[in-house]
Amino acid sequence: MSDEELDDEDTMSEDSICIEEVLDWVIEDDRLCYVCRIGGVQEVIDRSDLMDGAEQQRLVLQFERRKPPPWDEQCPFCDGDGCEECVCDECERPCRQIKGVNYGCCKHPVI
Repeated sequence: MSDEELDDEDTMSEDSICIEEVLDWVIEDDRLCYVCRIGGVQEVIDRSDLMDGAEQQRLVLQFERRKPPPWDEQCPFCDGDGCEECVCDECERPCRQIKGVNYGCCKHPVI
């Protein structure tokens, strides 16, 4: 994701977790999570908690480009024919899912 793809308000929310580095992704309870370094300690954090529209999101999306998660090959709801679950309603890019959980497109992550 390029800097242009982040919202114009490129600031962290007050609730943001301040991660130092994304180390790996894991699937926990059928949810995509990331192993992150926070204060020198490794923690597993749900992807949605890292989608802040700013630096945390940028780190996750950069990591996903280097080591993509196991996105479903096709939409489990329509088998790839096109539906509201597999097409972003904001930009019409393809959405990504894992085990039927929608994570949004590369520009508009589902939180």
